[in-house]
Amino acid sequence: MKKNPVSINIDPDAGFCTGVHKAVNTAETLLDRYKTVYCLGNLVHNELEISRLKGFGLKILNLNQLAGLPVNTPVIIRAHGEPPSTYAEAEKLNINLIDATCPIVKQLQHKVKRAVEEMAGQPGRIIIYGKPGHPEIVGLMGQADGKAIVVQSQEEIPDPWLAEPLEVFAQTTANAEAFNQFAVDLKQRAKQCSFEKDQINIHHTICRQMKNRKPSIIAFAQAHDVVVFVSGSKSSNGRFLAALALQANPHTYVVTAATELTADWFDTAASIGVSGATSTPHWLLQQIADSVRKMTL
Repeated sequence: MKKNPVSINIDPDAGFCTGVHKAVNTAETLLDRYKTVYCLGNLVHNELEISRLKGFGLKILNLNQLAGLPVNTPVIIRAHGEPPSTYAEAEKLNINLIDATCPIVKQLQHKVKRAVEEMAGQPGRIIIYGKPGHPEIVGLMGQADGKAIVVQSQEEIPDPWLAEPLEVFAQTTANAEAFNQFAVDLKQRAKQCSFEKDQINIHHTICRQMKNRKPSIIAFAQAHDVVVFVSGSKSSNGRFLAALALQANPHTYVVTAATELTADWFDTAASIGVSGATSTPHWLLQQIADSVRKMTL
């Protein structure tokens, strides 16, 4: 007996965010012009996309390896951005630095730098809500010139600091709901310590595209019998969105490549959704959808 046709849909909101799209386009343009192009750190948190770009001549290096490159070698700064010290080092070595920092991250860097300048000689602290050691955070801390701290909870901020003005920023890829709660709790704690709430200036710097993905992925997962979520193994955004999809639909499976698909997942499914992280290329989403289609014929 012939199986009923299965509906297979690619999430229209999945795939590269604006910043990653810009970085990948920059790399592709340069690879068309040069035989070899370098990037400081992985351009995107997706192994298969990195492998594809390496096939065209992209090479990944770290900051310590810049000194070994010939003069005028093209080196890309990825979407996460870099601290000012990286630009200074590249200039000293006569490296051709190509800046592919995400525009949203670049705006945040300017805001942090301006806050530091305005606070010069005045009491006050700069707080960055985010993941310590994350590449974007490293760049932001460079802009702060050592005058900021990175926290993941308001408990990490000492009570005496609440007596001073605080400029609070969020990593662009932070969880919006968690940051909002962090801000509420921080202001409430300041009030309990008898300090004025208006001394705490909250900057809502999370990328709007990131904010919108949460309700989008939940609705997409709920609309399908089975969901295949495609993500690089090191993508924190992928882990976050995949967890939301799994919460909304227990028949959610996370893969990095088509070889990880299992036909049994789709035995009773009438509708299958394929989604992915902001670092998952559309060609990979399509490849997964095509493989699922073959398994369900």
